[in-house]
Amino acid sequence: MAKDEAEVLANVMPAILGPPISTEPSGRNTAFGNLEPLTDGAITPAKPDIYYGSIPQRLSQTVRDKIGEYIVPSTMHSKPLAPNFFVEAKGPDGSSAVLHRQACYDGAVGSRGMHSLQNYGREQPQYDGRAYVFSSTYQHGILRMYAHHPTAPKTDGMSPRYHMTKVGTWVMNEERGDFVRGATALRNARDLAKQHRDNFIQAANSRASATSPHSTDEDDEDDESTDEFVDCEEPVPRSLYT
Repeated sequence: MAKDEAEVLANVMPAILGPPISTEPSGRNTAFGNLEPLTDGAITPAKPDIYYGSIPQRLSQTVRDKIGEYIVPSTMHSKPLAPNFFVEAKGPDGSSAVLHRQACYDGAVGSRGMHSLQNYGREQPQYDGRAYVFSSTYQHGILRMYAHHPTAPKTDGMSPRYHMTKVGTWVMNEERGDFVRGATALRNARDLAKQHRDNFIQAANSRASATSPHSTDEDDEDDESTDEFVDCEEPVPRSLYT
């Protein structure tokens, strides 16, 4: 990690993210090497600067065993799982194009994981076109936010498509009002991501219990083809802004 990037993460992002929240575990600079490659394996695993996910023990061990290759990002199993909120940052001299691609990559990986969790136990995967994953980028005073969602393959045998939609842009180092609006949108998106994640985990746990009547909460104490990236426009909840 470059020195200027480390300084941004240490000195700037804490003010935007706000105080740490114990119910929202996060990981930093973690390579998602435990996940099934999103493409053909030719590119390195995603490695977000910051990501938010769930405490592993909240999700049934049965579910973790079944779809872990899509939702358990690290071999260090104490790390948060099912990540669906990501932060990428660079210093003034970093590449904005690389920053955008990193956020796109993070969002696609997160969308695949949320979709796997959402559809756990279903015979046929459902695509509802809604965004359950968010990412943000910060560089040289500019905060940008994006929403991500998958859509079904166009034809049988093809892979899902992953969409990245711009939510907003804020200049964080000039007017206080702009900073407040940007920080509010980011924190609201993080809260919304947690709500979606918790709902999917609860539903997956219920399905796992229904199909495995002998499983207990004690279980929770234990520790394809190339996907296609595309951009699109998708409505984003206005609640992110207030």
